[in-house]
Amino acid sequence: MPAVSAKPTYFTVPGGAEPEVPSVSDRWDLWLLSPYFGLHRPSACSLHTAGVLEAYDDVDRDAPASPLQLHTPRGFRTTIARGAARPDLDHDEPDGLPRDQWTSDWSRLVELYTNAPELSGEQRLRLGVLLSALDLDVAALRALPSPDVASIATDPLAASTAMKRSHALSRARPGPETADADRRVLSLIAHSTALPASMCLTAALTLLVKAARGRAPDLTAVQELRELSAGHAGGLERDDTPISRLLRSTYWRAVSYEPFLRGDHARTAHELDLAEELARQGVEDRPGLLLFRQNLHPLLETRSRAAREHGHLDLAVAYATELTELDPYDGKVHYNLGTTHRARGDHEGALTAFRRAVALGLPHASRARVAVAQCLEALGDLPSALAEYVEAVREDPADHRAAGGARRLASRTGRPEILDWHRGWVMAWRRRLALESLQASGRSA
Repeated sequence: MPAVSAKPTYFTVPGGAEPEVPSVSDRWDLWLLSPYFGLHRPSACSLHTAGVLEAYDDVDRDAPASPLQLHTPRGFRTTIARGAARPDLDHDEPDGLPRDQWTSDWSRLVELYTNAPELSGEQRLRLGVLLSALDLDVAALRALPSPDVASIATDPLAASTAMKRSHALSRARPGPETADADRRVLSLIAHSTALPASMCLTAALTLLVKAARGRAPDLTAVQELRELSAGHAGGLERDDTPISRLLRSTYWRAVSYEPFLRGDHARTAHELDLAEELARQGVEDRPGLLLFRQNLHPLLETRSRAAREHGHLDLAVAYATELTELDPYDGKVHYNLGTTHRARGDHEGALTAFRRAVALGLPHASRARVAVAQCLEALGDLPSALAEYVEAVREDPADHRAAGGARRLASRTGRPEILDWHRGWVMAWRRRLALESLQASGRSA
């Protein structure tokens, strides 16, 4: 395969060594994401991508599995395949990946998946975790057995399997029914008196976060789940092991939603302080373990967002900057740093962050390029902003914001050829909508 053409040299792995030249793909971003597409092991990748490799290594370990703190977004494979114009990367089964991308580890994955019914219950669970981490939720459902409902609230393996299975189902077939089914399984586990407190706590906190997020947070449910979680977390105070500290950090981060939703900024900050202290202690005690670095990632993200909501923009930038240092190969954290700089009115700082997100490529490059154009427009560089808008549409023809920006600046800068190009884009988009409507009508008939 040809070497990558434009490597962003200002990103380095810890220790200062520059990452090796990609050999798996001719695209830098696909190389960074190559664990998802063959279980390759690049010398640099994001923390969420590293979690895929951790999940693979856990399949055959005798030791307890490492709970992933960062999860792959639903539809990730489809997003990458479309953005890279590589439909062959979008598949539901492990053996659907093009054979030239298989490593020996991927061959082992295919073998395990093919023989899943012959594996032990624990190994099937770990295989399901790996498949879900790879955004192969349909395959995860086929690999995971359906536990007896009566055993979910009493048997730890059945509870873990049911929790992973219902989560995979809600991702593979999103909708109210699967979301409700997922909540029912979590509720059984959260209210159990027979399961380990750590498992009950995880389920309760997951339900709490679900109730707190979205357009209409359910504050009553959040309060009830906070009280339930506090009961499960009580015993962890006497346990000073690293895993206990991680669970307590997760607990304080999740329950801080309650004062946040009430507008109690002081209590929100205090509870996030507790979460941060425990998260940092875990990283300091076990700096080489991915688990604790993954736990610090959402904590810094939450701290930055909370500080921004409270108007503490300098603090928000500080947390967002630290997150880019913790996880430099994740385009999302650079994009979030850019939006935080922009909220503070620092368009130059925002521009630098957004450009780094663009350099890291999929899946965040397209929206980051629009943000680059917006910064350039705010700084008065209209020709450069126009060029970025046009490039953003070329990368993502469905981006109406970018197309609208191109049309607006073409009018302002006297570029009739861009206006003609935009009219062609509008006509093509209308034809696409008409075709999709016709196809939908045919399916419903």
